[in-house]
Amino acid sequence: MSPAPFTDQANAQATEHTRVSDHAERGWVAGFVFALALLTAAFIVALPVFGSVWVTAAVIGFFVILAGTTVVLLAKL
Repeated sequence: MSPAPFTDQANAQATEHTRVSDHAERGWVAGFVFALALLTAAFIVALPVFGSVWVTAAVIGFFVILAGTTVVLLAKL
């Protein structure tokens, strides 16, 4: 009996792992770009409300930290 079936199976598993890994990487990049666009839009909208770049950045930063903490705590449930 030749080792060919095992080699084919290993190659198929490696190919599938690479495909899933590439897909996950694209998801992270897309998520980062979306988050950056969302933060930029929030900054542009909130700037006239708060009147100062630093106050606007502090308020948005507070909510980003709050959201991040919430995600981490929910992930631990």
